[in-house]
Amino acid sequence: MNYPKSKLLIIIVLGLLLGLYSVANAQNLRKGKLINKSNEVIPYVTIQLVDSAQKIIDYAISDERGEFQIQLERPNAKQLQITAVGYEKLIQEIATLESNNPLVLMLNAASQTSIQTITVTGRKPTVEAKLGKTIFNVENTPLVQTSSAIDLLGKAPGVFVDMQQESVKLQGKKVLFLVDGKRTYLEGNQVYQYLNNFQGGTIEKIELIHSPSAKYEAAAVINIITKKDKSHGWNTVLSTTAGYGQQPDVKGSGTFNYRNQKIAFSTSLGANFDKSPVQGTTEQRADNYSLFQEFHSLSKNNSSYGKFSLDYFLNKKNTLGLVYSKNTGNKLSDQLSESQRNELENGLKIFNDHNTGDVHHNRDLLSFNYTNTFSESSKLMFNSDYAWSNNLGDNRYQTSLNQQVYRDRLNNLDLDNKVLSMTLDYEDLLWKKYALEVGAKLTDIQTDNFNRFETLTDSQNQIPTLQEDRFQYSENVTAAYLDLSTAFSEKFSAQLGLRAEHTQTTGKSISTNLIHKQSYFDLLPKVNLNYALNKNHNLSLGYSRSIDRPSFRTLNPFRYYSDIYSASEGNPYLKPSYTQSIALQHFFKSKYMFTLAYMENRGDHNVYYDRDEDVIVSKYENYGLTSAWMASAYIPVAFTKWWNSTLQVQVAQLNIRKDDFQKSGPAFSFNSSSSFKLPKKYMAELSHQFSYTSTMGIYEVAPIYSFNVSFSKSFLNNQLAAKIQGVDLFSLYRWHAKTIQNGIFYENKNRGRGAMYFLSLTYKLGKTTVKGSTAKSKAIENDQDRMN
Repeated sequence: MNYPKSKLLIIIVLGLLLGLYSVANAQNLRKGKLINKSNEVIPYVTIQLVDSAQKIIDYAISDERGEFQIQLERPNAKQLQITAVGYEKLIQEIATLESNNPLVLMLNAASQTSIQTITVTGRKPTVEAKLGKTIFNVENTPLVQTSSAIDLLGKAPGVFVDMQQESVKLQGKKVLFLVDGKRTYLEGNQVYQYLNNFQGGTIEKIELIHSPSAKYEAAAVINIITKKDKSHGWNTVLSTTAGYGQQPDVKGSGTFNYRNQKIAFSTSLGANFDKSPVQGTTEQRADNYSLFQEFHSLSKNNSSYGKFSLDYFLNKKNTLGLVYSKNTGNKLSDQLSESQRNELENGLKIFNDHNTGDVHHNRDLLSFNYTNTFSESSKLMFNSDYAWSNNLGDNRYQTSLNQQVYRDRLNNLDLDNKVLSMTLDYEDLLWKKYALEVGAKLTDIQTDNFNRFETLTDSQNQIPTLQEDRFQYSENVTAAYLDLSTAFSEKFSAQLGLRAEHTQTTGKSISTNLIHKQSYFDLLPKVNLNYALNKNHNLSLGYSRSIDRPSFRTLNPFRYYSDIYSASEGNPYLKPSYTQSIALQHFFKSKYMFTLAYMENRGDHNVYYDRDEDVIVSKYENYGLTSAWMASAYIPVAFTKWWNSTLQVQVAQLNIRKDDFQKSGPAFSFNSSSSFKLPKKYMAELSHQFSYTSTMGIYEVAPIYSFNVSFSKSFLNNQLAAKIQGVDLFSLYRWHAKTIQNGIFYENKNRGRGAMYFLSLTYKLGKTTVKGSTAKSKAIENDQDRMN
């Protein structure tokens, strides 16, 4: 990997300094123990180190043995203060402590009159407005104990869940998913499957970050926050789902968490097997021909994933983390199609195609991180990630005419991607008022893709017997960011951020000897404002500029043939696209949310169609301007004690323009979800989705409908949860898109697997409040997704 020597030297020096600091810091820590008059230990109590102005300059928390470690040799250190429920507050002057011996601090029991309290219990508001994000508190959500994370996201404001495509978007944006601030390390539909098995009862809240701070490259982030309890012990969650419609679909997963005083360990394993049928038609028309194709395909998908993460607590302030994850899979595809081509000069020809494929993929990620918590308000974090992937594929394209072999071609591909990324982040609270986040990131990407086409039979001798290409691509990104937020008053708060990135890329096609280099510098500002008019009305305004780099596949100029008349190829000259968005949100009674937004994308990566003699080639290019005005409403309604509903409505006006091509039109979506409490603690849920987008990129798209229903119940004191679910009950989900470009009319209609019925079982063992490892990776965010 051609990583710049200067950057490697910086990284090595930083690593050595961090290591030396953690060792020195550990040596200066003073051990102590909390006990009562009966010599019983007092666990899980906060010990604060304060100065003469009573400002907290350090802290520690006693473990289950009442033991703690704290650094007393701090400038201006004055007192140790300890407050515990049922005990009198202890104030210990630092000057009176013996210099080297371990501390043994005794707390006195509080008198009965001093511990009389009034306990008030209440619910948090369903929706909370924060700077750049919306907090969705799931405790107010019906059926939360039998729901999955996907179920809850379907009820979250601004979130659209597509069960057929197994995708999730936030305010129309692609989402980076985090759990307790860490990546899932899963890709594609594996993220959806993971969230579909994630138990809603373990979730405290969901952060919907529609305008992320400058720390993130992603345009939108969803962070699932689990219930905070760091008890020691272990737990296991086992889940399995079996589904059937036209074809079977089986999934299984398991997680194990363990925590003690020195380590936290987590591991998860999962596997998936499904058969996905697709049937449909495509039609092409130009000035001298027309082509109508009818196809039936079936893909068999086998995939598995595993993740191992470990936290090692050097002391209360310093933590080392390690993560390794692996995804592997195989896809077997088989497609039969009939093509009717009618030419003005040669008349009608009917071709029959049989295309088969066998593709294997492996993706690995290794991550190391170090966190130093200086105090309750400041910490330093270092992350280093290395991801590598490989795709091996064998495809065969056979075409016959009048029951005779017309063309027979083999395709072999070998795709390798490597990503190395490192980040250094620092957080602090300045002058007790200004929250500061600052950091830097270095990323090096290397791809090496080999493609080979061999023609076994070609009755017309139109194409070469052998075509080979090797495409190599490298990308180096250096980034730094600064983010500052503060509350000017109880009503008004603001967040300002700026991210700067310098990118250098080189693409090289060995067969054509084409070398293309790019170098560009970007400033990506972020602004978030929040103003509480009163207890019932809250306004939030956010602005952001983000970058979206093209995937590695779309950069490869090699041409892929799907049949004798259709092909696709990448574009090594593709540039990043840039999105600017501004959104105004109104929160009413911490329950209802109304949004007005404008989004503008320059240089979006879109497909266009071109002709190369008889072949229609789909290519990628940067489009000029895509913009959208949007208005949406999120309205939860409690009709009765046993019937609750959530309604989401969005309307938009879309525009796309490039040179002499221009298209505009409306878009509308309506989602509803209703929960019902049935007798004997059974639960039911009914959801409906309707989406109409008159223009999606270059396409006109027909409306999409879907109805879903589920029944669920918990057994064995909530240890076992069972759910029966029907997806797309009436098989209404269809895809219908058409466009006209460069004198070519193109139309595609298809339907997937139709109605599917699933039975899911989830069983929990052990101490359910145990939290596993929080080792995480922030270095690789969007880069890993670009491997697909």
